[in-house]
Amino acid sequence: MSVLRTDHQADKSYSMEVQTLYPLEHHLAYHKDDDYFYWLASDVGFVHSVLLSVSAINDLVAKHTRPSVLTRVHLRNTLHYLSARLSEAHGYTLDSIITVVLTLGHSAALFEDFDAAAVHLKGLAQIVGLRGGTDWLEKFPKYHFKFDR
Repeated sequence: MSVLRTDHQADKSYSMEVQTLYPLEHHLAYHKDDDYFYWLASDVGFVHSVLLSVSAINDLVAKHTRPSVLTRVHLRNTLHYLSARLSEAHGYTLDSIITVVLTLGHSAALFEDFDAAAVHLKGLAQIVGLRGGTDWLEKFPKYHFKFDR
């Protein structure tokens, strides 16, 4: 029963975070809400990244200066997933991977771990390069907008 509550809380918190932090989201072509629901149902790494984000925000609200044990568990699970997917031949082509890396970067920045955030941004740049670089970004303006922030 508590897992259902956690999943519902994660979904609700994630939706609220997106609406609050990214008010322009719905004006640019990116992912449909269905993509996020699909990833929540089928992509364990995306689920861990959502739970990481929710837990990190809860830590911030509770005025923790360091990630809680729960946040570190989700961070570890998210990094494990990311490593496994990126070691696959075409893992970089999964759209959820970009969202996971962005979440890792945002979570690192929340705790002012700018070295880790920079590592995630470098990884994001590598993924963009593998996908076609600036030519690819021109086809997906919302990604370009997100990355420029």
